[in-house]
Amino acid sequence: MAVIGIKLTLLFFSNYGYVCLLRNQLKVNRYMAWILQATAIILLLYIASLMNLLSFFGLILPRIGVILGVYFIIDNWRRRHFVFTKISLVTSSFLGYFILLAGTLYHSRLLHYDNFSHWALIVKYLLTQQALPDMHSHIIGFSSYPIGTSLWCYYFVNFVGFNEGVMLVAQFCLIMSCLYAMVAVIKDKSNLLTVSVMFLVIVLFNYFNIAIRMNNLLVDFVLPLLTLAAIAGIVNYQKNIYMMSATTIIVTSVLGIVKNNGTFFVVIVLCYYVFTVIKNKTGQLSFAKKSVFVLGTVGLTMTPYILWLWHIKNTFGQQLSKHEVNVTAYQNIYEAKTPAVINRVMQSFLSHVFSPATVPTQGIIMINLLFIITIIIISMRLHQKNHLIIGLIMTNLIIVGYYLGILMMFIFSMPN
Repeated sequence: MAVIGIKLTLLFFSNYGYVCLLRNQLKVNRYMAWILQATAIILLLYIASLMNLLSFFGLILPRIGVILGVYFIIDNWRRRHFVFTKISLVTSSFLGYFILLAGTLYHSRLLHYDNFSHWALIVKYLLTQQALPDMHSHIIGFSSYPIGTSLWCYYFVNFVGFNEGVMLVAQFCLIMSCLYAMVAVIKDKSNLLTVSVMFLVIVLFNYFNIAIRMNNLLVDFVLPLLTLAAIAGIVNYQKNIYMMSATTIIVTSVLGIVKNNGTFFVVIVLCYYVFTVIKNKTGQLSFAKKSVFVLGTVGLTMTPYILWLWHIKNTFGQQLSKHEVNVTAYQNIYEAKTPAVINRVMQSFLSHVFSPATVPTQGIIMINLLFIITIIIISMRLHQKNHLIIGLIMTNLIIVGYYLGILMMFIFSMPN
């Protein structure tokens, strides 16, 4: 256990080295730096895996990070005569929260069935084979599942050693990086009330995450958090189209390779990015330049997912794997369902969605109430203009779209 603790500490220090590189050399926002380094590492490992170089990059990336960490500590000492910068109230609160939960997760064990059917299994496969699954990898049943978060867990266990607790800590690091990125949109970060509200949001996330929780490797909780982190980057860099585009590409492209239904969240982020570029007049960019940024960002963001589809097609050929994004597969599954089955699925789905006893429905009601109360206070009590009504409408449209997507998944991609 002591060896694992030392290796984990070294890996955290390695990640800190990459964060220093982003902050000192590229002037990245301190709150966005952690999610950017995590997603950048995932992208590098992803490209390496497609080129059969996973073993080399998995070996070299942590060591480069350690070297960078040592370099920037020495550099800070020489230039400023101190090693670490002053830690703010928000950062210290997040650090304390991380230490408490990371310690608990490290001593936890995987329980959910899906961990053993795929999410932990694929990490073990990547570690032992140092390559992506192929036609002969019969142990991997969900061969078409993208491997975004699996590569991040591989990055940890490849350096530290295979351990259930290490994988849970790895995924928790990604989750915390997303939550930390959301702080970037807050203007007054020294306000105690702001910190309290931030942690209230985290508590609500944990409460409404009752079906997934953080003590497993399922990615359904990671998807919306990566989406929020990407949107936070857009808000933070809305006056710098270069940084806004780069942040969107890095974070959102990883979002697309976390799970097949991640494309729904990718579309949300890209729509918000396009809207921000169009309405932003501070840079005085011409329509042609804005078009180049939009097309380039959308194209580069979708490239990793397109490469994954290409990899699946070239690796597995006409063999249809579970949950593959394939029109023929969807058609076959849909035709196997009778009208009675479809009607039963819809009735059961609608009954669950509109039941006030279900936690997701309670969350939707609470979100709408918070929006309405805030709008009333700002408009009637403070007499200030706000765009929260638009936010309320957009939030509900996204929720409706997401639920429609889930219903379509049950009808078209789930066997009887």
